[in-house]
This record gives sequence, C-alpha cells and structure tokens, in this order.
Amino acid sequence: MMRWVFAALVLANLGLLMWASWYRESAEGALPARPVLRPELMVPITTPGVALRTRRSERVDPPLAPTKAKRRCVALGPVPAGVAEPAAARLTADGIETARRTEERQLPASYWVHLAPYATRKAAERRMKELARLGIRDMLIMQDEQGKYAISLGLFVQPDNARARIEELKQKGVEARQEVRERAESVVWFDLQLPEPADAAVTRLRGLDWGAGVELRDAECPAEPTR
Repeated sequence: MMRWVFAALVLANLGLLMWASWYRESAEGALPARPVLRPELMVPITTPGVALRTRRSERVDPPLAPTKAKRRCVALGPVPAGVAEPAAARLTADGIETARRTEERQLPASYWVHLAPYATRKAAERRMKELARLGIRDMLIMQDEQGKYAISLGLFVQPDNARARIEELKQKGVEARQEVRERAESVVWFDLQLPEPADAAVTRLRGLDWGAGVELRDAECPAEPTR
C-alpha cells in the first residue's frame, strides 16, 4: 500500500514540473498583440491642427548654423568735417551701414616767395636797395620761421601766381625761393559695408557728387568679434 502512495506522489511532482516548464516557454515566446486599426478614426495629415510626431527611434539632425552673408568694404573720403553731415545723411537714407572716423591732414594755405636768410636787418636792407635798382617792387623785410631776416617778394594763395613771380624775378637775375605754408584741417572718412554682390552699389556711389577730392576706394573689412 505504501508503494502505491509513494508512486502517486512521484507522478504528481513530475506532472507539476512539466506543466510549469511548458507555461514559462509559452509566456516568453508569445507575440505582442497587434493594435486594432480603426479607419473611421483616422485623420488626414493635411487637416489643420494636425502635427506630425517623430518616432523615438528616428534620428533628428541638428539644424545647420546660418551662413554669414558676404560683404564688401569701401572707404569714402576725405570729406571736410564742415560738410560731412550731408554726406552722412545721404548714406543713412540709402540704408548703408557706416562707421565714421576723423583724421587731421595738412593742406597748402599759401605760397611765399622770398629771399633769405640774412644775418642782420641791415644786410637785408642793403639787398633790398639793390633789388629796387633792378626795378623790383612790392618788397618787405620780415622774419622767417627760424627768426632770421628775409625779404618777402609776395605771398600768394594760388601756386600759379607764385611761379609767375619767381619767373619774373629770374628774368632780372634774382633767384628767389618758394615756401609752402600749410594749415591743419579735420577730414572725415566713412567706412561702408555693402552686401555682395556690391558692384552696382559701388558704381552708383562713385557716380554721385561728394565734393572735390572725395573718392571711394576698396578697404579691408574689420575682423568679426570673437565670442
């Protein structure tokens, strides 16, 4: 009797072990259920308010950095400081980006024809009497920049008049010299940055009347600020 009870318990344990192994394999190999398609609930992507969503498995490339527009840099000047404002207003009206800079320059103010130097005033007076005997007029004794005595034979604004006076004296055997006297003047340069292509804009700017001696020339663009 005990043998039959023992055999029954062994068979029961074997059956339980086989059932447990079969259930685990079935659970691991089971396929996920497919979603149920409902055509009546589908909405076209062209419907207003519908936004597309990116799947998590899809790779999204980062946006490209915007490329900087090419530019051409030119300099306009020199414009006398006293008349720079109208030029600036014209550039601003055209929507041109400008930077203004001021510099000093030396300009001829007058042309001095004279004889110099003389050690003393009496030496200058003796020479002036000799010139008078040659028929030369319009003379004056004055001091030059070094403080030495000179015989002034004319102060001219136009260089042609100064050269004519020197030629007149030369014909009478007098070798006079010319000294250019200068004056300081403030002038303005406008540094412009034009978007490419800029040939048409440069041609138009060069065709405008900016005043005597004003030019438009190519310049080096300033370096971009580092971040």
